[in-house]
Amino acid sequence: MLLKTLLATMLLGASSLLLPQDAEMEGPRSGDYFVDGGHSSAVFRVTHFGVSAFWGRFNHVEGSISYDADDVSNSRVSVTILTDSVDTNSDGRDGHLKSPDFFNAKEFPEM
Repeated sequence: MLLKTLLATMLLGASSLLLPQDAEMEGPRSGDYFVDGGHSSAVFRVTHFGVSAFWGRFNHVEGSISYDADDVSNSRVSVTILTDSVDTNSDGRDGHLKSPDFFNAKEFPEM
């Protein structure tokens, strides 16, 4: 689910790059596109015992999209997220998420 959300966000964020300015109804242009790390993050929402929810994000996201408008099956998406970049606005919670209980950021630095 996180990956689907991330891809949808990346594609929506890149839509101004994919759509020609002079043609509102044309489809996306074929080409290679890159995630702008300075303007991107992977966002998630977690419920706690079904009562409360909090949002978090991964601050370091990089990747690329190679889009083939003529044959979408030739299109490719590659995304790398640094697990150590998790950010929930709580140092304690972030430390727990980086631990072996969750992401195990030392052993698995990327996803």
